[in-house]
Parts: sequence; C-alpha cells; structure tokens
Amino acid sequence: MKIRFGYVANALGLWDASPSKTLTFARYSALSKSDRMDKLKTVTALNLQHTKRILYYNIANEIRLYRFSSSLVPLATHPEVMWDFVTPFRTEWEELGQLIHQFKIRPSFHPNQFTLFTSPREEVTMNAVRDMEYHFKMLEAMNGLDKGIINIHIGGAYGDKKTSLTRFHHNIKKLPNTIKNI
Repeated sequence: MKIRFGYVANALGLWDASPSKTLTFARYSALSKSDRMDKLKTVTALNLQHTKRILYYNIANEIRLYRFSSSLVPLATHPEVMWDFVTPFRTEWEELGQLIHQFKIRPSFHPNQFTLFTSPREEVTMNAVRDMEYHFKMLEAMNGLDKGIINIHIGGAYGDKKTSLTRFHHNIKKLPNTIKNI
C-alpha cells in the first residue's frame, strides 16, 4: 500500500502565503465600475502567486498531494460578477500545471459544504453546478484534469436519507458531461 500525505491549501511554514485572499461582494460593489475588475485581478494574481510558492514548498518537502484552495478566484461564481478568470492568467495557470506534472503532485479540490446535490431547492442545486464548473475550469486551466480530483459533500439528508439519495442521483445529472466524465 502506498500512503501519501498532503494538506489543505495553506502552508503554515510559509509566511504570508494564503492562497485564499478574498474580495466580498459588498466591497466589490462599493468600488467604482472601473476599479472592480482591477481589484478582482489583483487578488486573484496574489492567490495564484501564493499557490505557486506553496507548490514549490511542497516540492522541497516532498509533499505530493495538495488540495487547492476553493477561494483562489474571488467572486468567480457570484451570479452578478462571474468573470473570465482563466484568460488573463493563462500563463500562471499553465505554470501551476507544469509543476503538478513535472513533480507528480496529485491536485484536488473540495468545494465547500454548501455545494450540495441533495437539496430540495433548485437554486441550491444550480449553485452547486456553478461551483463544480468553477472548480473544473481551474483544473482544466492547469491541464490537471487527467490527475485532478474534485471531492464533494453528499450531505443534507433533510430528514429523509432515502429521498435525499434519490435527489442526489437526479441532481448530479445536471452537471455538464465534461465534468461528470473526468
């Protein structure tokens, strides 16, 4: 049996390297329209830079399993903001992917506990689909679909496990085939 150890997002051994810097929608909305995209790009650039530092740290310490932060891109799934976070950072995403491949790092994501496919509410399911598309796009941008994993919560029995499981089977089908097939 081969055992690999890794960790979630933050390398505590590195100073000021959080890959999860954020921008709230309230703060975003308070900015002038001309400053909004600049702020989104600034925070995303910092998160990607910190992620690269973390990967180098992992390489130096022979850590071959890494769960990327789900907060790399602020407001990527907010319905009033959703923006193209791949194109302006294509080089950065590719650099992360090169490190993953060259040093055989197993990348993963684990969307938060609100990404549910068992909810009886359609808007919760559609938010879950949007969140899975976001995580998929990040793996795709890193050319990491062949080795990347996206773990999800089943959760949310809502007092009836059997019905929730049936709902999960129904709702998971709402994911695009490209995501379901990886």
